[in-house]
Amino acid sequence: MLQGYLFIDETNVTGTLMNRVYRIVWNASRQAWMVAAELTRGKTKSQISRKKGLLKLISSSLLVSTSLAYTGTALATSYDWNIPSGYWSEGANWAEGAAPDEANPERNYIRISNGGEAIVHSTIDLEANNSILYVGNDTSQTGSLVINDNGQLTLGILYIGTYDDSQGKVLVTGKNARLNMTSTSSRSYFGFSGSAEITLNNSAVITANSITLASSVGSNGIINIGAAKDEPAVAGGKFDVNQLSFGDGVGSLVFNHTDEDLQFRSSIIGKGDIELYSGTTRFTYYNQRFFAGDMRVNGGTLAVDSGNTLNVGSIYASQAANYHQETNAKLRLGVATMDNYAKLNVMGTATFAKDTGLDVNVMGSPSLTQGGTLSSVISAGTLNASSFTMTDNSALYDFAYEINGNVVDLKVIAEGTGGDSGDDSGNGVLRSVNSQGFTPGRGAARVLDTFVNSGITGTDIENVTTALGKLSTQQQVSEAVAETLPLLVAGTTGLASNTMRGTNRVIQSRQASNRGLSSGDEFLVDKAVWLKPVGSWSRQQERNGVSGYDADSYGFVGGIDGEITPTSRLGFAVSYMNTSVDGNGLASGNRADIDAYQLIAYGSHDLTQFEDVEVSWQADVGLNKNDGKRRISFMNRKATADYDSYTAHVGAGIGKRFQLTEQSLIMPSLRADYAYIKDESYTEKGAGALNLDVDSVNAEELILMAQVEANHQWSESTSLSTTLGVGYDVINDDTSLTASYTGGGAAFTTEGIDPSPWLARAGVGATISLNDMTELTATYDLEGREDFLNQTASVNMRWRF
Repeated sequence: MLQGYLFIDETNVTGTLMNRVYRIVWNASRQAWMVAAELTRGKTKSQISRKKGLLKLISSSLLVSTSLAYTGTALATSYDWNIPSGYWSEGANWAEGAAPDEANPERNYIRISNGGEAIVHSTIDLEANNSILYVGNDTSQTGSLVINDNGQLTLGILYIGTYDDSQGKVLVTGKNARLNMTSTSSRSYFGFSGSAEITLNNSAVITANSITLASSVGSNGIINIGAAKDEPAVAGGKFDVNQLSFGDGVGSLVFNHTDEDLQFRSSIIGKGDIELYSGTTRFTYYNQRFFAGDMRVNGGTLAVDSGNTLNVGSIYASQAANYHQETNAKLRLGVATMDNYAKLNVMGTATFAKDTGLDVNVMGSPSLTQGGTLSSVISAGTLNASSFTMTDNSALYDFAYEINGNVVDLKVIAEGTGGDSGDDSGNGVLRSVNSQGFTPGRGAARVLDTFVNSGITGTDIENVTTALGKLSTQQQVSEAVAETLPLLVAGTTGLASNTMRGTNRVIQSRQASNRGLSSGDEFLVDKAVWLKPVGSWSRQQERNGVSGYDADSYGFVGGIDGEITPTSRLGFAVSYMNTSVDGNGLASGNRADIDAYQLIAYGSHDLTQFEDVEVSWQADVGLNKNDGKRRISFMNRKATADYDSYTAHVGAGIGKRFQLTEQSLIMPSLRADYAYIKDESYTEKGAGALNLDVDSVNAEELILMAQVEANHQWSESTSLSTTLGVGYDVINDDTSLTASYTGGGAAFTTEGIDPSPWLARAGVGATISLNDMTELTATYDLEGREDFLNQTASVNMRWRF
C-alpha cells in the first residue's frame, strides 16, 4: 500500500450552484490526490465568482491501492467532442477515440465545445453513472446538441452555456426524440454563467424533475416551444418538467408554435419573461403562483378553460407579476354557465393594447341567461385597457365587455351572430335559418328564438337552448332547426299520393288486359281472379329548400272482375303496400314505415253508339298506418310517432281503339283522377320539449292525363306493349303543416314540398307464352315530375286453368 496526502480545493460558489465532491484526480505538481469540484478545469481558472481557501491537509493517511498509485487513473472518464458536426455514437468523433460509454460504472464528463455539434439519432442512456454533459463549456466557446428522429438521450446532469461568454444550443425535434433527466439526483442548468438556447418542437419531449433557466447574474437562457420568436412557427413539443426556475440572469420562455391546444404544465418560479407569439397555449392554472416576471402575449392565443382561473403571480411570489397583450394577440375564455367560466387574474399590472382580441369559447353544454353578466373575467392590481375586439364561437350568443375599474365583465346578448351584428333578418336562430335559405324552418326558428331569450327556466327548454348555444356556426343552427321539424317536412301526404297512383296504375293495367292492351301484364291467374306482386322505388330530391326522401315499396294487388253485361265490366280489388322511407339532406335523420291498405271498385263500359270507344272508371278508399322516427342529433334524442292516414280516390277515362294491323293496336285516351289524403293529428314521444303536437292535415290533387297505349303481337308466343302519357295537376298545392313543441311556445307552420304540376308516365312490357297454361310477363314503368322519379318493375308468372 502507498501512503500519501489528500488535498481539497475549496471553492465558495455564488449564485445557484453549490460546490460538491465529484471526482478525485492526481495533481502531478503537488504529487498528491485532489478532490475537485465538477466545474474545475485544467490550465484556466474557473470563471465562476469564487474565493480561494487554504488547502486543507487531511491529517489522516489515505490508503490508495497499488494499482491506482502506479497507473494514476482518475475515478472519472472525460470525453471531448472533436469535429464540427457528426453523430454522437461514432467514437471517431470524440478526442478520446470512443463515444461516452454507458457501461462505465464511473461518472462520465462529456464536453461539446469549440463550435462542435453532436447529433443524437439513437438511444443513449447515461443515467446509471449520473453523467454530466456540458454544451458550450469553455469561455467564449460554443457547442451544440441536436436530438432528432428516434434519438433519445438520458443524463444525470446537464449544463448549457457553462462559463461566461460561452454559448450552448440544444435542439430536440421529431416525434420520437427525447431528452431525459429524471433521476432524483439529476440537475439541469440552461444558461449557467453563459448563454443557452433550447428549442423543442415537432412533438419531441424534454423530461426532467427541475430545470434552472439563466442561473447566474449575467447569464442568458431561452427555451423555445416551437420556434424562436423571430422564426416561422412550427409544431411544438412536450415540456414534461415538474419545475422551471428562473435564476438571477435573463431568462425567457417562448411559445411560437402552430398547435391548436398546447398545454404547459410545469410550475414556473422566479423572475423572467413568458412570451407568446403563435398558436394556442394554455397553462396549468396554479403553475404561476411563484412567477414574478412578465407574461407577454405578443401574438397567438392564451386560452383559459371554463371553471378555471389563470393566476399570473400571487402573494407567494417575490414580487408582483405583470401581463401585456398586443393588438394581434387574443385571450380566449371558456364559458359553460353563468357560474362556470374562465378568469384571468394578474397580481400586478395588466396592460391590453387597444382593440386587442377577447374571445369567448362557449364550451360543453352552456346554459346562459340573456342579459346576464359574467363578472370579473379579467382582474388585475392595475388594469390598463380601453377596448377589445370581441369574438365567440356561438351562433346564438354574443358578448359585450364592460370595463369597471380594474376588472372586465362580460354581458350575455342572445343575438347569435358570433360577435357580428349582422343584419335585421331576425334573432339568433331565425337569422341562422335565413342565412342558409332554409325557408321551411322559419316558423320553428321564431319559436326557438323565444326559447333562447327565455334564459333559465328550470324546464327541458333550458336543455334545448343549452344545446343550441354550443353550436358554433349558422349552418349548424339551421341543421338543428331542421331536425326539430315534423316528420319528412310534412311529406307523408305526398308519399300516400304516390302509393295511390301506383295502385291506380295497376288497376288501369288490369282493365287494359281485358282488351289486350296491357303493358305486357295479364297477372298470374285467369281473367276472373288475378294477383300481382308489386315493387316500386321513389326518389324525391330537395326542392326549393325542402328536403326530399328515398322510398321503397313492396306489396300486392289482387281482385276479381267480369262482365255484367255484354258491354260492361265490373271488378273489385284489394291492395297492400309496405313503404320504407328515409329522409335526405336536412331530413336525413327521418325514418318512416307505412302500411297502406286499399279497397277498390273499377269497371268499364263500351259506348255502343260510338265504335271502339270505351269509358273506364275507378273508386277506392284506403287506410295508412304510419310509424315515424326523427333523430335529433344535436341533443342526442329521438322522437317517435304513430298515426293513421285516410285516402280516397275517384277517376274516369275515355279512349278509342284503333287497329293498325292484324298485329298492332293503339288506344289514345283522356283521364281525370281526383285524390284526397288526410293525416290524423298526433303527439310524439321520446324527445322531451322537442316532441311535436302535430295538427291534422289534408291534401288534394286533380290530375288530367292524356296518354297512348299500344300493343304489338311480335310472334305467336310473344307480345310487346308500351304506354306514354303526360298529365297536369290542376290543384297542385304544397302541403303546409301546423305543429307546436310540447315544451311550450306558439304553434308554427312548416311548408312542405311544392311539386311541379306536370308529370309524365311511360311503361314497357313483354309477355312470353311458355306453353298453353303458363305465361311469363316482365314490366317496367316510370312516373316522373321535376325533381321526382318513381320506378316500378315486376316479373310475373301466369298460369291458365
